[in-house]
Amino acid sequence: ARGEAWMQTLSVAIERRLVRGPRDQDRVSGLGRLVIAQWQGTLTVWSFLRHAPLKDAVRTSLEDLFGRLRISVEP
Repeated sequence: ARGEAWMQTLSVAIERRLVRGPRDQDRVSGLGRLVIAQWQGTLTVWSFLRHAPLKDAVRTSLEDLFGRLRISVEP
């Protein structure tokens, strides 16, 4: 239950930072979970390849995801 609550809280927080994300604290569109999956997947792949510093690998991966989805992130 704690993991589920953490995912919900993190998903909402991520979606609130996305320009096209919902502003309603109680609902998520699923985009936050997609971002979390991309982020966590990047960590797994990076642990095998280590082709760049971790911070750069995560940033590049998320920027690619957002670019392909045509989503901008608020600063």
